[in-house]
Amino acid sequence: ETCQQLARETLEELDWCLEQLETMQTYRSVSEMASHKFKRMLNRELTHLSEMSRSGNQVSEYISTTFLDKQNEVEIPSPTMKEREKQQAPRPRPSQPPPPPVPHLQPMSQITGLKKLMHSNSLNNSNIPRFGVKTDQEELLAQELENLNKWGLNIFCVSDYAGGRSLTCIMYMIFQAVFTDLEILAALFAAAIHDVDHPGVSNQFLINTNSELALMYNDESVLENHHLAVGFKLLQEDNCDIFQNLSKRQRQSLRKMVIDMVLATDMSKHMTLLADLK
Repeated sequence: ETCQQLARETLEELDWCLEQLETMQTYRSVSEMASHKFKRMLNRELTHLSEMSRSGNQVSEYISTTFLDKQNEVEIPSPTMKEREKQQAPRPRPSQPPPPPVPHLQPMSQITGLKKLMHSNSLNNSNIPRFGVKTDQEELLAQELENLNKWGLNIFCVSDYAGGRSLTCIMYMIFQAVFTDLEILAALFAAAIHDVDHPGVSNQFLINTNSELALMYNDESVLENHHLAVGFKLLQEDNCDIFQNLSKRQRQSLRKMVIDMVLATDMSKHMTLLADLK
């Protein structure tokens, strides 16, 4: 009983501390401080890994450059003394193919990736199946999907009735039950444009080579910003504005959601977004 009382008092004190931190208007939010703490712990593990072998150092450098945000002051594991000696030792250089040329990119006024519409096929409400998939057993599928929010859902029957596309069918139903039509539209549009006009190189490559895209977006989520710019620029082409019937408020809300979703695909922001989610 004494231990339980002490544990409850400790939890109450921790809750009070968290409330104070949230209301103090500190320079960093609690989620940001938690993210920073996690990154420091990860950095220690990566440092230990880099000291084990050369391959360990390469793995740690890849994780640091890919998943850790450069804006946070996180030390990237540096090569050990043995690694430096190996790097300084003269070695015959094998013949290597020349590096891929940096793609020539145009300024913002002439965003690349814009192509004329080559088809005129479009969907209407009559073409969209009731459950998102075409099936000859729609009524049987409807009966099974009544148990969608229950533990006893027979996923095997759903797969049979949905023609092997049970995941599409279930996610279609969940989206309809959870999200608004505007949110679904934003998610579909973001999924369609999140990699549009990808040059085939990473953000870090564009930054290291001083590409025009990196200069345009100040080294911040370069490709993600470019995908968004091209995607929204396409809407300005003739007969391409699929959102023309939305109100001004709906259009602004959709644009904000699409920007947030596409920018979240930048893996260097993964840890920060994960901390915010928690």
